[in-house]
Amino acid sequence: MKHLIPLFTIYLLSKFLRHVTKLFIANKPYFFSKKQSIDYRQLCERLFFIFTRKFDNTGILIFLSAISTYAISISIGKSIAFSLLESALLSSILSACIMDYKTMTIDYFLSYAVLILGVLASGIIFKFNSNSVNIESTIAYISIILIWIGIYIASKIIKKDILGGADVDFFIGMIVFFEGYYIYSFIIISCLLGVAFKLAINKIQDKNKKTSEFPFLPAISLAFYFLRLFIFLNSYFTGQ
Repeated sequence: MKHLIPLFTIYLLSKFLRHVTKLFIANKPYFFSKKQSIDYRQLCERLFFIFTRKFDNTGILIFLSAISTYAISISIGKSIAFSLLESALLSSILSACIMDYKTMTIDYFLSYAVLILGVLASGIIFKFNSNSVNIESTIAYISIILIWIGIYIASKIIKKDILGGADVDFFIGMIVFFEGYYIYSFIIISCLLGVAFKLAINKIQDKNKKTSEFPFLPAISLAFYFLRLFIFLNSYFTGQ
């Protein structure tokens, strides 16, 4: 019975993210166009329609992924709050990956959501307090900030985005889950998978339609969950 509210929350979130994903890809407003004034009665009607309509394939994928994440998290002894955050995090990442794959862009709404969810969930994991400072992690975060500054300066010089702002938000939202040298491992694995994805896309893409752009977020996301799984299994089998 105690899982009823979290599961219902996951259901509603999956419905909402399905709606956001489909309309973002179609380049349509989620609720009202910019020229329309906000009508709260229409907004409520719109929300009711979103939450009561049937799932399509996108909605089913998001919902099943979120439910599975919640169940796995609970089964390994995590709290309901943390498990719900994990489900919301995966749902948002999956929705953003679909956007990135279809349009090569991501809604900043989702990048900010992942950033906030990541900070909240990692805070539960590490129980941050002012008396514990990990030197290796501090050095890693400083290095990352310097890298981002370098990327920003380079983007301004060549007048072209090297890494999208939304990708950076996702990176930060995921990096906070790691400590020490795992931070570097996450960046390296993300880049390697990004290169592999790009080569695979070039291989199957029509030569006349090839572009320098490619969806980088799926590579970041795969690296994120691969490394977290590795850390969990390493901790489980070594007892650390």
